[in-house]
Amino acid sequence: MPGVSATPPVKTTGGEKSLPAIATHCGPWYVRLGNCLYFSAVTFATVGYGDLHPVHWARVAGAVEGLLGVFIMAVFTVAFARKIIR
Repeated sequence: MPGVSATPPVKTTGGEKSLPAIATHCGPWYVRLGNCLYFSAVTFATVGYGDLHPVHWARVAGAVEGLLGVFIMAVFTVAFARKIIR
């Protein structure tokens, strides 16, 4: 099942390519959960460090989560500003 790749890029003759290993299949459950929560928080906050990157269907889910993060933070900021102005 595709997910988030946590492997560093490997130099090849054609440039840099990511290994096909999937972080969600590596290690015990708490490591996988930690990787998923970390990726989710970084994506939601639109920081995007680049140490984990989505592959396959998770690319769409990551993009949607990033857009939701921007939208929800904007709504929160407007609601907070309205509360302060009153």
